[in-house]
Amino acid sequence: HVGGMVTCEMDEIASGMTRSVTISVEVVSELNLCNFIRVAGLEIDPEPSNNSSQNCTIGTAPTFHPADINEDLMIDANDLLELLKAWESEY
Repeated sequence: HVGGMVTCEMDEIASGMTRSVTISVEVVSELNLCNFIRVAGLEIDPEPSNNSSQNCTIGTAPTFHPADINEDLMIDANDLLELLKAWESEY
């Protein structure tokens, strides 16, 4: 990862074959995420127009959902206080 770009070099891929790469990211704020892929080789490509692709989507940060910490079947002030105590000790 350099400057927001991930480069993944692979060994030779035979004609008609496929390879998959999975890259996971953690989204911390809403932003436009674009996936751009380009392949290249040393050989002359008779169809260079299919060597790249791009797909963009809006990323959304995870939504906070309070939990029933004390398991009394209600999310109330006591649960929120327990969460705050846990965060204070963790950070």
